[in-house]
Amino acid sequence: MNLFLMQKLVFYILQWLFRFRP
Repeated sequence: MNLFLMQKLVFYILQWLFRFRP
């Protein structure tokens, strides 16, 4: 498992969630 890839994915998901916040 690549830690860097996981970190990148988590960051992307967080950005996506913050974008669709009310």
